[in-house]
Amino acid sequence: MVRKWMLTAIVLLLLPALAYSQNVLCTEGNNGCVAVVYHGVSANVTVASDGEATFDPFGAGYDTSDGIDFSGYTSIFAYTGKPGWTQLATGQWVLPANLTAIGCGTENEPTCEPVGSWIDTIPGTYWGNGNQEGTYYILDGSGAISDVITLYDTGKYPGDPNGHAAITFQSDPSISVPEPATLSLLGLGLVSLAALRGKKSA
Repeated sequence: MVRKWMLTAIVLLLLPALAYSQNVLCTEGNNGCVAVVYHGVSANVTVASDGEATFDPFGAGYDTSDGIDFSGYTSIFAYTGKPGWTQLATGQWVLPANLTAIGCGTENEPTCEPVGSWIDTIPGTYWGNGNQEGTYYILDGSGAISDVITLYDTGKYPGDPNGHAAITFQSDPSISVPEPATLSLLGLGLVSLAALRGKKSA
């Protein structure tokens, strides 16, 4: 008979990995990756990340590290992030691979890739009734987290007339979320605690 603590341990071990894997957008290959992070009714939000090689998915005319495109939307997303991201057209932004102008180095793994963030300028906007809000990941070739994209609503609840749809794009190495190995260790720690609790109950 399977003990209750064993079932709890298994669930705790699997939950972090499942939550992580369900939100992976793509894995960078030699040619990088381009993926839809938000599926809208009439337009999508597309993100792009390089594979540490020459990368220009949105036609900037130069090498880029990352990019985001919400040019299909009628509302305007205003940039609110740190310097470094460059606007190509309305609703289309890239992070140049060469960031020497802001002291962040060159091709393709600079020492500091600034976090990009945007907010919809029209009040009362939100991400698909709130059901697509969350954190999404782009992985590098080794399976480690390379980029983190977060969709969130600035209002108190989805559809708040004073709220705004917002998005952040965190590029490596400025990531503040645990990698899969860290999540697994957390799960193992919780399993150990559950086992100890089970022994005391017995």
